[in-house]
Amino acid sequence: MLTELGKILRKIRIDRQELLRDMAGTLGVSVAYLSAVETGKRNAPVAWVGKIIQAYHLNPEEAEQLRTAFDASQDELRISLQQMSVQQRSTAISFAKALEGLSDEQLEKIMKVVQKGSKKE
Repeated sequence: MLTELGKILRKIRIDRQELLRDMAGTLGVSVAYLSAVETGKRNAPVAWVGKIIQAYHLNPEEAEQLRTAFDASQDELRISLQQMSVQQRSTAISFAKALEGLSDEQLEKIMKVVQKGSKKE
């Protein structure tokens, strides 16, 4: 069964009259790997988002749909703390520990703060 990300990837291919192997070639992966991502058996690498947006010239709405589907498809997140300051490390670890206990309302507030901060850079 296709995931939401898989549906978007398939739509991109169909709209551009490409086969699974064509997109796999663009992404530098095997057909089997791309198929596994579409069906939710494998996670898509983070680098795919930018690569797909650029390679397929997605408009802002399509790019946002891709990002949203990508985020929803991830079942694990790894971040390197290596280059982070002590404060950044502490914040990241504290947030990860507290995440499951936060309400949707609290998470929305946090997202607003994070999105405002990322727009300033």
